[in-house]
Amino acid sequence: MKLSFLKSQFLVVALFFASVGFAQKAGNPVFPGWYADPEGMIFDNRYWIYPTYSAPYNKQVFMDAFSSPDMVNWTKHKSIIDTAAVKWAKIAMWAPSIIKKDNQYFLFFAANDIQNESAVGGIGIGVSDKPEGPFRDYLGKPLINRIVNGAQPIDQYVFQDVDGKYYMIYGGWRHCNIVRLSDDFKTILPHDDGTIYKEITPTDYVEGPIMFRRKGKVYFMWSEGGWTGPDYRVAYAIGDSPFGPFNRIGLILQQNASIATGAGHHSVINIPGTDDWYIVYHRRPLGETDGNARVTCIDKMIFDENGFIQPVVMTFDGVSRRFLEGPVTAFADCNYIGDSLLLGAGKYTQANLQAMNFSATNLSALRIQKGYEVQLFDTDNFSGNSVMINASTACLDNGAFASKTRSLIVRRKGDKTLSGTYYIRNKKHGLFLGINGNSRNVNADVVLNEGSFLQKFRLQPVEDNQYNIVSENTQTVLQMDQSGVSEGAKPEQAVADQSALSQRFIFQQDANGD
Repeated sequence: MKLSFLKSQFLVVALFFASVGFAQKAGNPVFPGWYADPEGMIFDNRYWIYPTYSAPYNKQVFMDAFSSPDMVNWTKHKSIIDTAAVKWAKIAMWAPSIIKKDNQYFLFFAANDIQNESAVGGIGIGVSDKPEGPFRDYLGKPLINRIVNGAQPIDQYVFQDVDGKYYMIYGGWRHCNIVRLSDDFKTILPHDDGTIYKEITPTDYVEGPIMFRRKGKVYFMWSEGGWTGPDYRVAYAIGDSPFGPFNRIGLILQQNASIATGAGHHSVINIPGTDDWYIVYHRRPLGETDGNARVTCIDKMIFDENGFIQPVVMTFDGVSRRFLEGPVTAFADCNYIGDSLLLGAGKYTQANLQAMNFSATNLSALRIQKGYEVQLFDTDNFSGNSVMINASTACLDNGAFASKTRSLIVRRKGDKTLSGTYYIRNKKHGLFLGINGNSRNVNADVVLNEGSFLQKFRLQPVEDNQYNIVSENTQTVLQMDQSGVSEGAKPEQAVADQSALSQRFIFQQDANGD
């Protein structure tokens, strides 16, 4: 039986598509306040910066974080960890480094600025289920409180290497160690050669180490000079493994008499799937003499054709607005700067979105990449009233669909998903399909009529291009006669539970495009 479809109703929605007045450049500093030692990361489709609060040691008793969907508009998350949560930490909470593992976030930090091993302090860990915290004390004590190889236990940087192992490099006082972490981050494990602490200090190293891989090479970067002075700066080396050897290549970031002084203690952000890099660092504004007068900035970091890092050009404008790449970004406000969620092609129910810490009912705006479209539904099963959106940006707050979205489908343009409510008509005879007498009984007859009493059917997506056909009148599912699969088999009414065991239908166009 060849079927064609007439949409039972057409939903006209007044959506407001406009360019929103937002900043296109970040500006430096990227957010107000005295903050230093920034760790830049990408979590949950947002940019994150975890800095040190730059103040006298006795006031450094908490840490804030900042997040952004586009590297331009930043949201402050206050006091994500503090000395009330970490009882052994009293002062000088410094240089956070964060890593996500098994849906938890582990925030490594230094505290108390210990000067000898009789003092309590060193490198500790906070843990949280969310990147914005709050973080609780993971170990109840420092992970490292010893001074080994002359390295003060501060300025930790944690990463997972290509071998799957977790490492931490750290150290002040002009010495840098690398240690291997257990998978649960509770202990330090021996390296393959049996050593626990391996020193990897390069020439002129002072503090602030970070490490990352690019095109098979390991880049080791650090800060030189005094952090309170104008000549604080960043240098780097390249090696083949996290253990080096590392021979200093040169400086890539230093003061500029027309921009700022004391530029250093940085991190880097690589846009996933690209070779685009940004350096996140602190610097001291011109005219400031207080050592704690430090602000957080972002500028581009560029590699030459041989893999060497070009000198970073500090700017006042900062970087351009850049969303993380993906087909669709959903926002909770029409300024495109609040809570957001990156969505790939697929189907999303309320439960799906809530599992990603986003609710469909909070959906206020969409940013859609070229070649994609989004279909919104007012039910949680991809049925009922719907609207198709394929503009580059769409604000829903003032439209008829505001706060009504319960499920949605993201797909490439041209990928057809038949959803909503339909009359089903036999193309050859022009007759309409219906359940005889609106019966809810199993095996009730499916009949054709001339349209005197039209019955609606809902196409319920199950998998790509596969559907259950559900009667809107009886809420039961259409199936073919179980007596056979040969030509001439009759459609019949199915059980009423609309379960995964129900038969699925595929709809294809004929040669005429019907």
